[in-house]
Amino acid sequence: MKRMKLLLASLLLCSSMIGASCEESLDFDDDIPRMFVPQAVISSFEQKYPNTKASWENERGMLKAEFRKNRKDVDAWFESNGTWVRSVTDLTSRDLPDIVVSIVNSTYPEYHIDDADLIETPTEKYYIIEIEKRGFMDMEIKLKVSEEGKILS
Repeated sequence: MKRMKLLLASLLLCSSMIGASCEESLDFDDDIPRMFVPQAVISSFEQKYPNTKASWENERGMLKAEFRKNRKDVDAWFESNGTWVRSVTDLTSRDLPDIVVSIVNSTYPEYHIDDADLIETPTEKYYIIEIEKRGFMDMEIKLKVSEEGKILS
């Protein structure tokens, strides 16, 4: 009887470990081979980013291309019908327009720019800038700033 309980407990432990590892492998944000990306998406991507190679993922119900452009990491999202939704380019503070840096520095003089992204959509283009208070790593603010240097939020 003890042997049967021990065997049953071992089987339950093994099956739960197998189930946990399967959950990880069923992640919906997994890379997908290019041949499984719809042709409409490939065509739209190639038109927007000619001569660019990308790796592809399913993310939040869309197809995301990850690639490098002008030595910057870029993510571009597309609907399965090929419609481009948005692109996010990872930037440093040196990549930002002077007017954007100037307005952020003058509005938040005790902060420094920690991270920046250029967001492009079919209707707008803006920056998301994370600033940190000097000496306080946990004092972080996210700003949405227009190309003209206007703080939007």
